[in-house]
Amino acid sequence: MYLAAKRCGIDCLLIHGFRHTKELKEYKKVRNKIHDIRGILKRWDGDTKVKEKAERITGVYWGRFNPIHKGHIAVIKKLRRRTETLIVVIGSSEHKDEEENPFSGAERANMVTAYLKEEGIEGCRVVTINDDENYANGVDNIFRKCGNVDLLFLSDEYRGVDKSSARDKIINAIAGRARIAYFSRRGKLSSTLLRGRIADSKTWENLTGKSVVRIIKGIDGIDRIRRSRLR
Repeated sequence: MYLAAKRCGIDCLLIHGFRHTKELKEYKKVRNKIHDIRGILKRWDGDTKVKEKAERITGVYWGRFNPIHKGHIAVIKKLRRRTETLIVVIGSSEHKDEEENPFSGAERANMVTAYLKEEGIEGCRVVTINDDENYANGVDNIFRKCGNVDLLFLSDEYRGVDKSSARDKIINAIAGRARIAYFSRRGKLSSTLLRGRIADSKTWENLTGKSVVRIIKGIDGIDRIRRSRLR
């Protein structure tokens, strides 16, 4: 015998006994449908909460991006899902034609903007800042230029650093102005590796976006990277 009940908007069945195998089969079908509906509602509720939470957050991803590569883009996609707006901050923008900073802040901003467009990534702002005398001053410049920020994303290599280190000074400069969220870097790809492959005439185009390759070649970037190594 079946007893129908309504609970939380979902029909439930309370079984007092089964006279026939057919009744048991029908019950199992209904029970499975109920479980499926509950699973859908749970996932929908979870996705909605994540979306609502993300819609209230402005985050900052800070780096030199000299030049930007596929690893950077993977991180941006990951962080973008956690924010309404992700501000990609290009540091050390006052430097150029140096071994670690061959490209100017404006040139790097063009590369980042072009790569974001190539990948169809929306909801990002790209800004450049000077580090001035040190990275702690760079933090001040971030908040001066970006305004209110909820999260400042740092690589997990910043965890547990020496209290006297430059990295710890960066963390102290951020404290009280935004929450710090750490992310993991995967793989060995880096801007240093990319510059090295360019300088050594090795294949490098597959490590970044096609738009970035065009920009680097268009601003004599290959020879500039090679010359910066000789200084």
